[in-house]
Amino acid sequence: MIKIVILGANGQLGKELESSLNSNFKTFPISKNDADITNFSVIRNKLKEIGPNFVINAAAYTKVDEAEDFKDLAFEVNAYAVKNLAELSNELNFTLFHFSTDYIFNQKMNIPISEDHEVDPQNVYGLSKLRGEEFIQQIALNYFILRVSWVYGKYGNNFPKTILNLAKDKEEINVVNDQIGCPTPTNLISQVVRKIIDSTFHKKTIDISRVLNISPNGECSWFDVAKEIHSHTEKFPNLYSLKSVKPVSSSEFPSKAKRPNYSYLSCEKLDDQIKIDRMHWKVYLKEFLEDLTCEKNN
Repeated sequence: MIKIVILGANGQLGKELESSLNSNFKTFPISKNDADITNFSVIRNKLKEIGPNFVINAAAYTKVDEAEDFKDLAFEVNAYAVKNLAELSNELNFTLFHFSTDYIFNQKMNIPISEDHEVDPQNVYGLSKLRGEEFIQQIALNYFILRVSWVYGKYGNNFPKTILNLAKDKEEINVVNDQIGCPTPTNLISQVVRKIIDSTFHKKTIDISRVLNISPNGECSWFDVAKEIHSHTEKFPNLYSLKSVKPVSSSEFPSKAKRPNYSYLSCEKLDDQIKIDRMHWKVYLKEFLEDLTCEKNN
């Protein structure tokens, strides 16, 4: 049976991957408490003991603003630990999956960003993730780098859950409308990973790019996402107090880290090579919100 190690197993993406993959593969979820990826010798021993076919690195330092003050920590997790994994992938003969971010770009043309677009990270987090990518591409023989943005899912904390929590007590909230991207559900990401594993392990196709963007169809602002969530909460007036969502400029929410104004990822390669029927972001978000509501009511 195919053996898959999932690093960062307690995060929102790690938990989704474990839930999605464990029915068909032998999975080994490893959290930070089990083995910190910055402890190179411990990670090496763990992976050597398991002998995986695939290692999925869902561990990352994702506190974008705090990374400006804790640059060394961001690079230790997002770059140097990744370099170690790249070296181990050659030594122990496994395929490495790694997740990167739209924040490595600073596209000014408002055109969907392809995998080979010029990189230009605007903050420490984006730069640390870019260095991780570069280490993998320079060192690893077998790898996939999957770039994602605005990730959310049923596990952990994320933007939709934050809006839902605010909607319980607040009648009006302000949300930025001048940052454009796309909310990406963890179940879409895990679907892509599963397809790639199945295809590469069984040699159904070798025509898969080593770097791929993953995103639903349709670009939007954070305000657009919040509006959709508000529409959902209006169906439950006994649970939510929210009456309106107001669009505001990102200048109203000063932050340490600069963020790209446009970061919608083009998925032409994904569509051509993986053949996944990607849906519009509103469809995924609607399913997510309905699932959450069902869980609360049961």
